[in-house]
Amino acid sequence: MSKKTKIIIICAAAFVVVAAAITTVLCIVLGKPKPAPDPQPEQITLALDKTECEIAEDEVIALKATTNSDDAIKWTSDNVAVATVSSQGRVIGKTVGEATITASVGEITAACKITVTKNAALGTVISFENPALRLSPASGAARIGGTVTADGSTKSLDGAGATYEIEDESVATVAADGVVTPIGNGTTAVYVTACGRTRAVTVDVYTAIVSSVTDYVAMLDHTGDKTARFYIANDIDFTGVPYKAKSGVLNIVSDDNTFMGEVDGGGHTIRNIVMDEANGYQSLFGMVTAFTLKNIAYENVRFTSGAVGCGVAVNFLQHITEGTDNVIYPSLISDASFDFVYETHGACGIAYNFYGGSVEDTFLSMRMKDGSAMNPASDSAIAKIFMIWFSPNYFNNLVVLAENGSVTTDHELRFKSLDPSVEAVYVCNTKIEAGYLVRTLFDQNVWSVKPGELPKLK
Repeated sequence: MSKKTKIIIICAAAFVVVAAAITTVLCIVLGKPKPAPDPQPEQITLALDKTECEIAEDEVIALKATTNSDDAIKWTSDNVAVATVSSQGRVIGKTVGEATITASVGEITAACKITVTKNAALGTVISFENPALRLSPASGAARIGGTVTADGSTKSLDGAGATYEIEDESVATVAADGVVTPIGNGTTAVYVTACGRTRAVTVDVYTAIVSSVTDYVAMLDHTGDKTARFYIANDIDFTGVPYKAKSGVLNIVSDDNTFMGEVDGGGHTIRNIVMDEANGYQSLFGMVTAFTLKNIAYENVRFTSGAVGCGVAVNFLQHITEGTDNVIYPSLISDASFDFVYETHGACGIAYNFYGGSVEDTFLSMRMKDGSAMNPASDSAIAKIFMIWFSPNYFNNLVVLAENGSVTTDHELRFKSLDPSVEAVYVCNTKIEAGYLVRTLFDQNVWSVKPGELPKLK
């Protein structure tokens, strides 16, 4: 065999071996099953059992949402004046009109259009003796009373077989006979069902319900508690009774010298206050933090001594130190009316030191007892000193009437990191101008303005 022939045979053999190897590899590769594609995430679905519904004022319905998501469903109303919705999807009709209730999970939403009508439009009408219960530990339990009118006859709630369910048992409990027992401060609702209809009774539990001078004085002395709630149930006259809020070391926050919590005036008036002359820092509530004051009027409040002359508080503290952490506790005054009379200049309309807080739709009358003019060089509409660290103050419609003179909105800033906004503070010198501003800026469902008189809460 020639050398050339041997080379050809060797090359052919090598080709066969290579081809076999390639064939084997291809068989292995081609025969191997393809990996399954990554599973696509399941598309979130959300649906409501109703897309439209008609209910009466104060009637309750429960919307049911169906979803394949494990996330919590969030509920919102686009018009809470007409209808509100709870975190469980219970809708309460508030007043005649339309609202859209929306359930959402992530970016997925479902909506139901709610039309609220008068009770008379329904075949069944549930009426309550008191649709809003205000309770306290001192008042004890109260029973829901009312009637059910259906098929042309009217029965008591018991006679109609009414059932009761409470939304938040940490605030109150309800028995099978409709007796509501207060448990802790807060607001909740009792759902009363009879003859296929459900209506809600609002339940507010307060630290105390204030009906007299004695009750009010006890409120001022209440141990500092950020969760405290007080409701003023009557007009209160302090004629002949010295008035003294808590006092202590200025700027030192403690339970002993600080007023905390919420005071709802219920639209009532506290009048004829004369500050105790022994109290150098004269104010309605002393030093406050985590404080809310709303829907209340103070008439003929006289500050008798000292240059402090604070209107509402020595301090609106917006933060206190707990351990090493600064904690924000915002304070708010809203829908409040103050008629302040000063015997000395150096008057402050809202506070002496203002650490932080907000004032909304508030009217303040500032005048000297002897009829002399207020003095912008010494008298301030808001405060002498602003000390601001964490959160901006805002004044959304504070109307100040300074008779026979003027007061300043200038103030000293200390430790500031944010400037206070005082753009919505209006200082005027006549009742006509003050009345015009209140009528123009404030909610006329809450406020009453008569020519020649100071603006008042309705």
